[in-house]
Amino acid sequence: MPGEQHYYSFVEQTLHYFDRPREGMPGGPVDTPAAWRGDELPPLDALAHHLSSAEVQELRRAVAGAAALQRPTLELTAADFPLPLLQPRLAGWRAELSGGRGLCVIRGVPVQDWDQAEQELFFWCFGLHLGRPGQQNPEGDLLGHVRDISDEIDDPMARLYKTAANIDYHCDAADVVGLLCLNSARRGGQSRIVSSVAVYNALLERRPELAPRLFEPFHLDIRDKEVNEAGSTLPIPPCRFSGDTLRTFYHADYFRSAV
Repeated sequence: MPGEQHYYSFVEQTLHYFDRPREGMPGGPVDTPAAWRGDELPPLDALAHHLSSAEVQELRRAVAGAAALQRPTLELTAADFPLPLLQPRLAGWRAELSGGRGLCVIRGVPVQDWDQAEQELFFWCFGLHLGRPGQQNPEGDLLGHVRDISDEIDDPMARLYKTAANIDYHCDAADVVGLLCLNSARRGGQSRIVSSVAVYNALLERRPELAPRLFEPFHLDIRDKEVNEAGSTLPIPPCRFSGDTLRTFYHADYFRSAV
């Protein structure tokens, strides 16, 4: 419906992410497909789904059809971006993200055929088939471009993805994070991921006395530009466990910079 909000506001996204069920600590190592190690995974090219020519054509038609509606991108729904051929794949990807390894790689998206507005329209609408988007920060960003614009900004709290600085392993406040590669970096620009469940299991094995602390709150620096006084933090437990699922939020820089 035009005008209806189809995404979480920043506050709604934050509450959705941090209001996680918790039952206490797991009784031992967490046995789940998400507890993978990089050296145990198949090569990335074998892990990836390579789009067929028919699937690529379906994406092109969906982008053209959604653009022809001439509606603001944020008002579009998954129904405005029909992907009947890809529906079985999408169901599998949703299952893999929520109950499997927690990662999917898709190759062959024809980004080179689209201008920036079409690329953003694709990424927004494709994401609607996987879940509900949420704003990333108080500024309300829903889509962000990862590129070095450090010479254009003078902000000590600027997000690191706007610079060429190294970004340590961390969790973003979202159930799923998506990246769409538009252009390969001239150098660097490699994305690295690690299983937080595997990290927890390794910690439990090597330093079991430290594991309980992860289920207690740490002060998280919220880095709100409008709140500069001491105390601009939120108490966040890095780990929560319920059923067979370990959910983790860990961002060392934001924990360590808390006042």
